Amino acid sequence: MALALLVIYTLSLAVATADEIFNLGLFPTKLERMIGKAIKNLKSPDSEVQFQAKKEIELYGDFAIPQLIKALDAPEIKHQALELLKTVSGKNLGQDPKAWRDWYKKHKHEF
Repeated sequence: MALALLVIYTLSLAVATADEIFNLGLFPTKLERMIGKAIKNLKSPDSEVQFQAKKEIELYGDFAIPQLIKALDAPEIKHQALELLKTVSGKNLGQDPKAWRDWYKKHKHEF
């Protein structure tokens, strides 16, 4: 009951949204939508669109890491996601998606 009151009180003050409190990802920020679009563009058959998408993701830096981790599940862009993870994180955990997921689980509070 106390938690429910705290959540309602916090929301009423506009200090945080429910999405921020529960980290549900239901209401992506503009930056998250832009990163998502760039990751989607990695699947484009147009090499110029892919190139621009990579450059955008590199500019987003470590803000893109959570979505790049999710992109490891997409076989058609898995290799690109691994390369981008190396670039934006400054880490080299190889080509094993599990190693990247394990690393992210330990460090996700940083992103």
